[in-house]
Amino acid sequence: MPDKAIFQMAVKAVNDTAGPEGLVPTLLVFGAYPRMTPESLPSPSMVKRSKAIQKATKALRKLTAERQVADALNTRNGPDTADVLALPLQSEVLVWRESNGWNGPYRIASIDGHNVTVDMINGPTTFCSTVVKPYYRPDPLWTDPDALHKPPAEVTVPVPVPSAAQPRKRGRPPGSKNKCKAKAVITTPGAPFEASDDKEISNLVGRGVFKFELYNEEAHGGIRIFKSRLVQEVKGKTTKPYEKSRLVIQGNQDHGKEAILTQSLTIQRCSQRVIMALVPTLLQLGMTIELRNITQAYPQAQTNLKRTILAHLPTELVSRYPEGMLLYVIKTLYGIAEAGVHWWATYHRHHCKELDMSMSTYNPCLLITNGEADADVFGLVGMQTNNTLMLGTATFLSLEEKKLEVAQF
Repeated sequence: MPDKAIFQMAVKAVNDTAGPEGLVPTLLVFGAYPRMTPESLPSPSMVKRSKAIQKATKALRKLTAERQVADALNTRNGPDTADVLALPLQSEVLVWRESNGWNGPYRIASIDGHNVTVDMINGPTTFCSTVVKPYYRPDPLWTDPDALHKPPAEVTVPVPVPSAAQPRKRGRPPGSKNKCKAKAVITTPGAPFEASDDKEISNLVGRGVFKFELYNEEAHGGIRIFKSRLVQEVKGKTTKPYEKSRLVIQGNQDHGKEAILTQSLTIQRCSQRVIMALVPTLLQLGMTIELRNITQAYPQAQTNLKRTILAHLPTELVSRYPEGMLLYVIKTLYGIAEAGVHWWATYHRHHCKELDMSMSTYNPCLLITNGEADADVFGLVGMQTNNTLMLGTATFLSLEEKKLEVAQF
């Protein structure tokens, strides 16, 4: 037997028995010696062993990468709220408001599942964990890493970070000497918001969103009756003010939603990045990027509800209708749990049918034109509830505008 093979066997034997607690097996690809016989071939050289290990490592890395890619494709893309739900009570957080973005900081009062109750200026308010994020105050060590090593006399005092502006409670603060500024006057006839309330109800009834129905103990006795309210606002306060009303169903503690789908699809971040990555190139080809917003989207859904929804009349309308009158909701309204799903189905079908678009294989909210009828009609659309990010030719954007007018969204 060659001296090299004998030396390799000796090293292997030492490695297998050199442990402090007894036998320590050493794994060598194609290099283990379970039994030695006079007919056994010499062990492979170190070069061959190294090549075998490299091939095995390469194959293992390839299998690991394939598994990671498969797991990533099958993972639902959504906001990670683990950090928020793990925060202790009284921690400072920021809250997302559609009007002004991230506001705060506020303090957490309680956490129940994915509902986070925050101490606001007007009292505790409950938010979904997806619109809450931790608030981090600046650390002086980031700006001066040597602060801990300086003598006490030279340590700089960090400038206190002012809290974000808190919304003021309703009413003028005590002792205020500011005089009321002249405002435009609403000239709508009738009592305040009476005309806008009637217009909102008439429009909803005309579109078949709900109908009036008298309470019947036999038919409605076992059905929960929700509350409703009219959200009244004054729009255009500085130039031409006008009154605006919106009917909302108060669907809190809706236990019937547990048996139905209530989560509407939203665009993934990677799909948004695909659109933005194509912008510089396609703009040079004469295309345009636009953002579309559909106002009062949910009541415009064209599919009917799959369950019975009854609601009391809003307080503003009780005196105008007979006692016991209810709202029998046929289509979706704000406040109903599945409203977002019905609107998404309506808006998605509008893009596929009217604009001849197909959805991406990995994200239903990313749509692209088929391009079979006219090569000049190219568009890429990302859907996010009632907002759409569109990148396309002038012909496509003009067609999208015309189809919206026909659909009366």
